[in-house]
Amino acid sequence: VWWETSKSYRPNFGINIKANVGTPVKAVASGEVKSINENGSFGTTVTIYHPESGKATVYGNLDKEVKVKKGDKVTQGQEIGKIGKTSLRGMSEEIGNNFLHFEVLKNLKEDAQYSSENPEKYIK
Repeated sequence: VWWETSKSYRPNFGINIKANVGTPVKAVASGEVKSINENGSFGTTVTIYHPESGKATVYGNLDKEVKVKKGDKVTQGQEIGKIGKTSLRGMSEEIGNNFLHFEVLKNLKEDAQYSSENPEKYIK
């Protein structure tokens, strides 16, 4: 898939949200699971493509036992996994591994570079 983060280096376009290990992580919008990656710096990462908006959401530092698989259709609010300790980064002493890494990517075209959008408007 053309937007998997494991294929090449790219900057961190997301935010890290403090959350305890084991906290359920839910899809912010309906879509299709495009990838599940365990090799990136944010550990187990699920990417969901949202065809209505042409955007994708990325959820990192999840437990390895995610509740979805590639190709699954998900609905808004559906649990996709739980916060884990899979990130390669101890983000800081105050957060440690207790966080969700979250990104929103837009302008997703196979022949073009994607860009990021401020993810804070998608969370409560």
